[in-house]
Amino acid sequence: MEKKQMQQEKQQDMIARVRQMEQYLDEVLEAMHSCPEAIGENIVIQGRIQELMQYYDGGQWLQDYQADENRELPTDLKRGVLAQDTLYNLFCEIKEQSMSQDDEE
Repeated sequence: MEKKQMQQEKQQDMIARVRQMEQYLDEVLEAMHSCPEAIGENIVIQGRIQELMQYYDGGQWLQDYQADENRELPTDLKRGVLAQDTLYNLFCEIKEQSMSQDDEE
């Protein structure tokens, strides 16, 4: 029973993490589309971007992605953050926006 409880807790932690990262992704995308030139000045959005980068680069994203591929996550869980190119493309777009703003200055 203890092993099963640990697995359930691990799955609940994973679900909570995916939901949190999904929320951060939504916030960053909304900011990028509503006012892209202000992203560099928005401390909250910068924090969200850092959290997403740590999630992606730190190995948690890959674990969550693999769990999703193994059907260990609920089917009704919003999971755009787990799509293979979503975060990579986001980071590239942020970098491009930053570079184009630097060029304008």
